[in-house]
Amino acid sequence: MKLVCTQENLTLGLSIVARLSDKNINLPILSNVLLRAQKDGLTLIATNLEIGIKTKVRGKIEVEGEFTANARLFADFVSTLKKENVSIELDDKNLNIKGENHQTTIRGMDPAEFPVIPEVGPSFLFSVAATHFREALSQTLFAVSADESRPELNGVFIQVGDGSCVMAATDSYRLSEKTIPVPQAKEKKSVIVPARTLQETLRVLELSDAADVQIAINDNQIQFSFGETQIVSRIITGEYPDYKQIIPTAFKNEVRFATEEMRQAIKTTSLFCKQGINDVRLSLEKRFSDIAVNAENSNLGKNVSNVRTESKNQEMDIVFNYKFLLDGLSHIVGEAACLKTNDPTSPALLVSASGDDLLYVIMPIKQ
Repeated sequence: MKLVCTQENLTLGLSIVARLSDKNINLPILSNVLLRAQKDGLTLIATNLEIGIKTKVRGKIEVEGEFTANARLFADFVSTLKKENVSIELDDKNLNIKGENHQTTIRGMDPAEFPVIPEVGPSFLFSVAATHFREALSQTLFAVSADESRPELNGVFIQVGDGSCVMAATDSYRLSEKTIPVPQAKEKKSVIVPARTLQETLRVLELSDAADVQIAINDNQIQFSFGETQIVSRIITGEYPDYKQIIPTAFKNEVRFATEEMRQAIKTTSLFCKQGINDVRLSLEKRFSDIAVNAENSNLGKNVSNVRTESKNQEMDIVFNYKFLLDGLSHIVGEAACLKTNDPTSPALLVSASGDDLLYVIMPIKQ
């Protein structure tokens, strides 16, 4: 194997794949990145057996071949080089790397031991705009459950069909659901994708200028393809809860306010909430137009912050976990948000005042 490519291209490719490589005592090869040099360029591959990532790097291939090297070492080393052409040549079990002012040898392992990254057949295939998909991932991933006793909640539920893609995540205390347009998707399909897979996909998408993401699904796996990169992952087996039944369809109160003003009020008031409960109370009387955001701690003191609203003749008295409320407000798009409630024990709905493609349901703290 012998090739030449630029430091910039190699650094970008390694930044995409190297983070997936983990230290593994039983399978040391998983700490490595596979370099596969073919006529059409250099392919970099990494896997942790749950997720596999491939990306192609442009370069001049003089001799085809493949080899594996420690992913973190290789990536860190290349990132320190100045922007120049980098020559890579395989010599027995060593990668010889040459630049303008350096000659380096990195030891590696036989590529025959590297796990095969499966190809996902086009049993179900659709495309979504990369900007829409990035936004949908950021607006749902934060609500995924970390409780491993319910594995179906450790991922994002994705349902495609009828011209849209609905993505939802919940930890039983709050729920985030985002709908994005997929005009060509007529047939219905639903899967649960592990949060780690989608976190990696979001990270790599932010490094890419691809316009669209191609998504292929079969019975056991899902593949995301964009630009020169493919990410393959298992899907979570099991049935996702019927979360639609907890989303209220009618409300007694709807209060509109400036998103940033409410965020700042909650941040300030949260300093006085009860430790471990994280409670803040939102109160509004019909005769007033300001929401009182308050918290009291017998050891620390109390705080009341008033937030102006654009609503009249509305009332509420409801307590939330301030962290969950801040999460929702942080992902609302637009300057204004709307909080819809019924009573102090029923789920509340937080949406952008400019649209409802993102629904954030939050359970109150029962007093």
